[in-house]
Amino acid sequence: MKKHYQSVNHKLMRELNISLILSHLRTKPSQTRAVLAEQTGLTRSSVTNLVDELVERGLVCETGLVPSQGGRPGTTLELNPAAGCAIAVEFRIGSITALLTDFVGKPRQREHIQTDISNPDSAIQQAEQLIDHLLADHAEKMPLGIGVGIGGIVNIQDGTVQFVSSLKNWRNVSLKAQWSARYKLPVYMGNEAHIAALGERYFGAAAGCNNFVYLDMVGYGIGAGIVINGRLFQGINGYAGEVGHTVLDIDGLVCACGKRGCWETLVGTEAIVSYIRDCIARGETSQIVEMVHGDLSRIDFDIVCEALHSGDSLASKACHRVSLLTATGINNLINVFNPEMVILGGTLGLALEPFLSEIKDWIESQALPPMTGTFDIRVSQLGTDTCLMGAAALVLDEILREPFWQATQ
Repeated sequence: MKKHYQSVNHKLMRELNISLILSHLRTKPSQTRAVLAEQTGLTRSSVTNLVDELVERGLVCETGLVPSQGGRPGTTLELNPAAGCAIAVEFRIGSITALLTDFVGKPRQREHIQTDISNPDSAIQQAEQLIDHLLADHAEKMPLGIGVGIGGIVNIQDGTVQFVSSLKNWRNVSLKAQWSARYKLPVYMGNEAHIAALGERYFGAAAGCNNFVYLDMVGYGIGAGIVINGRLFQGINGYAGEVGHTVLDIDGLVCACGKRGCWETLVGTEAIVSYIRDCIARGETSQIVEMVHGDLSRIDFDIVCEALHSGDSLASKACHRVSLLTATGINNLINVFNPEMVILGGTLGLALEPFLSEIKDWIESQALPPMTGTFDIRVSQLGTDTCLMGAAALVLDEILREPFWQATQ
């Protein structure tokens, strides 16, 4: 029994050390074996043996030589982009996008369609056509898995889409099981805000940050991806982060979830548009009236942004109001999680970039003083691709943390 335990323990340590080497090469490429040994704390002989194995497996490649420091010249190492590919899929209201990345997360091909996704069977079938196209175009690459993001509540245990508040037909949809059987690949699923947070940590504004909150601020809601001590916090079943349904006004508007005064009824592109329509109906002047030729039903968030950039006072007033409401919700998150950083993403989050200093000033005036000392707020560096890149990172992260050696032997 002791011998078996030692064997299992040795195998576990070996896989952890391999993951450690791969993770270091992902974040700091072009390292030599000697530098890897120094930074990981592993012995030179262990690093040499494991790297040789990774090179033989095609996961790591030798890229050049560094000048000698008195001994033999060192050979620089990097992850091999051709070691495999990740498929990322994002379901949005009105569209489906699929992306193929290489082993280092560089996008190689994108497929996108504008479509109604209210029927899950039809939407899944259309997504499969996009995936099939990507796999056919890159048949020479080994697919490593599929990452999927959707703006709803996803059970991370079985990959079932439990609920999407704006899509009543998406209830208990077993997408993971369906695609695992169809593609014979690992399928990783999650709420789009959770996955976007992983994308920011891998490729964006939160690189190197271990405690942050990503706010996904889209037209139909607000979700949060919460990273604590470098790990995505998802709760027991993956339902954490539904911050848009925290109540800020008990007498407010009815939310899609059925409650009144949820944060997302006050902050969102639809809330801004409704506010502007109401202000114009009450007699406030705005160039937006001319932009829509007097038809207030034609006002949308794109028109509001255009008016904002043109200096329209009502558009600025509406965004100022939303900035304060955003700051109020963020203040609550700071008091609960004490993050190092909050990142604003999604259509609205990106649009609020001109108001960042205003948001931060309001937070600092409201939050408990010790909470704001090291606090920072930024907008996403990945733009509208945050969820897609996070879905790719979800696949790569599982491999780099816990390599599936049995599948590659």
